[in-house]
Amino acid sequence: MTGENIAEKLNGCNNNILLLVRDELNKYVLDLYPDAASIDIVVEVPKDISMGDFSTNVAFLLKSIIKDQNVREIAVTIADALSKSFLFSKAEVAGAAFINLTVHQSIWHQLLYSIDLDIAHFGRSSAGSGKSIVLEYVSANPTGPIHVGHTRGTIFGDAMANLLSNCGYDVTREYLINDAGSQIKTLIDSVLIRYKQLFGSMEQIQDGMYPGDYVIDVAQMLKDKYGDEFLDEEYAKNNSETLRLESVRAMMHEIRQDLQKLGVVHNSFISEKSDVQDTGLVEKAFDMLREKGAIELGVLEAPKGHDMKDWSNEPQWLLKTTKFGDDMDRVIKKRDGSYTYLAGDLGLAYHRLVQRAKYDEVMIVLGADHVGYVKRMKALYYLMSEGKVDVDIPCVQVVNLFKEGKPLKMSKRAGTFVTVTDVMEDVGMDVLRFYMLTRKNDTVIDFDLAKAKEQSKDNPVFYVQYAHARACSAIRSAENQLSIRPDIAKVEMITNEAEIAIIKKISHYPKILEQAATQHEPHRVIYYLIELANDFHSLWARGNEDVSARFILPENAELTSAKLALVDVFRKVMALGLGILGIKAMDVM
Repeated sequence: MTGENIAEKLNGCNNNILLLVRDELNKYVLDLYPDAASIDIVVEVPKDISMGDFSTNVAFLLKSIIKDQNVREIAVTIADALSKSFLFSKAEVAGAAFINLTVHQSIWHQLLYSIDLDIAHFGRSSAGSGKSIVLEYVSANPTGPIHVGHTRGTIFGDAMANLLSNCGYDVTREYLINDAGSQIKTLIDSVLIRYKQLFGSMEQIQDGMYPGDYVIDVAQMLKDKYGDEFLDEEYAKNNSETLRLESVRAMMHEIRQDLQKLGVVHNSFISEKSDVQDTGLVEKAFDMLREKGAIELGVLEAPKGHDMKDWSNEPQWLLKTTKFGDDMDRVIKKRDGSYTYLAGDLGLAYHRLVQRAKYDEVMIVLGADHVGYVKRMKALYYLMSEGKVDVDIPCVQVVNLFKEGKPLKMSKRAGTFVTVTDVMEDVGMDVLRFYMLTRKNDTVIDFDLAKAKEQSKDNPVFYVQYAHARACSAIRSAENQLSIRPDIAKVEMITNEAEIAIIKKISHYPKILEQAATQHEPHRVIYYLIELANDFHSLWARGNEDVSARFILPENAELTSAKLALVDVFRKVMALGLGILGIKAMDVM
């Protein structure tokens, strides 16, 4: 097969060699076994590189439909056929009947060339094409600035939004403004006391209120805008809605500023009060589910250990969540006719799935303290959509913050917690985002600010960013000192096994991104970047002892330009991966 035809095939699979291998394998299998059309062929990358570049268990899958051959005979038949493919230099049967595949070295050269020609689209996929998803994340109560407790869910949600967009999803990045609960009344009470203090009042913030200095800023805004009008209790009472709106607006302005510092921008803000409650969506959702039989009058059993004398068995309106794995049905409307906290989520689900009616999937990122709500909320969305909308509700675990091994003290400005601004002023946005994504979302993170700033190979964010900076340095040095630039057209001159191994590792990038998106696990990208950086640093270090392993060979300009082409693609892929995570690729460190 000619280079042009190979390039055409690579372009057809968006330079995702895993898809090319799967298509080639599928073609040969169907030629041999036409009845195998129903088989979903799986191709994996072996952990042990001695087993080849790819491995498949297709022979085991075929055994159920091929009766006249045993599984090993099937594997041998397929492997013999694949030896004629333009793609593979070796196809071997290993173990019981696994087929290990080694790709021709020339294919790796062509792949690197093709990636470089269309680097901006490398790693993009169509896995989510035609699908829309609403992704709610952050949704911090508008009662104070963003603090460390919110940060992990914020960064996780933002990375997920980037990954899903990269896979072709139409993503709505949504922030739910919780402006209808008792916490807002507490905020207003706190603001009023600070407001009165600005006029000389000695009244003090009480326990349970918000003591942070940021409340003084809101009070000062009210004074500047309304003078002393809110000192009159009757006026304040009659204009309580103005107080609420002004206070929430001021806090959301601060929250938006905090999010911008983190590189986070939402394209949808939903007010729980004005968009859900005041528009009657809770009542509409209630009536809709009641008509479907998903909400019924019923009596809950008394909690274990509860004094039955105090237990009332009067019927209440229950959302039938036990059908979906919840441990009990949930009260949605109390005996006195008032709605429960869950009713707000019911109204919001109606807003998203009925009023908008455009989402195929819903993802809601919650904190660890909301784990108990997951099953009931999944049930709620299932009932609202009649099972037509996929729902995922990942919960992010806590972050324990340290500085030089000691727990970090609270912020003076916030009064009760450490703000994201405090942390970013210490370590910067890139370090914070990287560390918040280094673990699976349901794993606790211990984050030491001092260690996060160390410039050593033990610090993963430095290790990854330094690999990119090192690659940039090599290209600059060759150009400035020897007038040699990367030349991707000479890439076939690369034969060093360690350099070919980096091309192979680069080729894994599309699969990693798709897995991270579909499994909702952005930490996979972090692990990949660390591994890719490690391979690059190891090759760089080898050059200290083996001159031929160096990227810059002054006596051989052509080979140097070929090696630099690999370095150039490496740094571009590192920058793409970091960009997906919202982290800057450093050119100089």
